[in-house]
Amino acid sequence: LPDKAIDVLDTACARVAINLSSPPKQISALATLSQQQETEIRQLERERRIGLRTDTARMTEVLVQYDETLTALDELEAAWHQQQALV
Repeated sequence: LPDKAIDVLDTACARVAINLSSPPKQISALATLSQQQETEIRQLERERRIGLRTDTARMTEVLVQYDETLTALDELEAAWHQQQALV
């Protein structure tokens, strides 16, 4: 094969390898969202501990959202791992 064809094939194989090993964008986005929610939960708990006025409704809302995010993340990760096992 000509050098150009080998370069194209090598690039394509590298992209496939990267896509197989890196998590899908949805998983990365949910992981980032869960980290943001964890940070907000810790901040609200810290404010409550030091005696600042805390919004219990907001704390409840964030906890529910966090639980939903973790559930969705677990489901997507399980599906992704199943797909990886097939390859």
